[in-house]
Amino acid sequence: MPPWSRWPRCPGPSRWAVGPGRASGWRPRSRSGPSTHSKPGREGRRPVDTALTPPPFALQVGASVTDAELATLLDEVFVEAGHTSPHVAARLFAPDRVRARGTLIAAREPGTGVLLGMVILVAPGAASRQIARDDEAEFHLLAVHPEARGRGIARALVDAGLQLARTRGWSRLVLSTQPQMTGAQSLYAGAGFVRAPDRDWSSPTSRYLAFTLQLEAA
Repeated sequence: MPPWSRWPRCPGPSRWAVGPGRASGWRPRSRSGPSTHSKPGREGRRPVDTALTPPPFALQVGASVTDAELATLLDEVFVEAGHTSPHVAARLFAPDRVRARGTLIAAREPGTGVLLGMVILVAPGAASRQIARDDEAEFHLLAVHPEARGRGIARALVDAGLQLARTRGWSRLVLSTQPQMTGAQSLYAGAGFVRAPDRDWSSPTSRYLAFTLQLEAA
């Protein structure tokens, strides 16, 4: 069991469960022969009670996240995967600097409170923006722990950020991602973002692709 799975739960100021759950209909009961009381294809089946199905994860807007949680998640997603060098990460991912970027949205395991993923919504005009213009919000540091992927967490974080931007009256959102992050690019395209090649940019160590999204009013 990895050390991140043993951390105590850290509740945030706003939390709700998302996701469809696993049980959604009927399951077969073993039987020795056909029933004379049921229609073909339905014999011996019974409904599954979904009331006790646990939610797959919980989202927190304006989440409280510890230094250790931030360091572990960002190291696993960006440094260990080779997207960010350790010496750059030490500067960019300093916990105080990460929190100062904007509103942090976190995904946690409902039973344990373990941090599964995060994204930061940067307000228009914020000093931490990278490519956003004065009237644009920006996504930073979308990250989901490798062992928690495949559960819809990244898309839920993006959707929560978009909804928050709409409720705040922001009309446009931008983001940057590295060329090799093809999974993230597919996710952004599915959420409605479009490429903006004229706004691509580079740092001393990486190249970034720009995406934009025009938001509808909430």
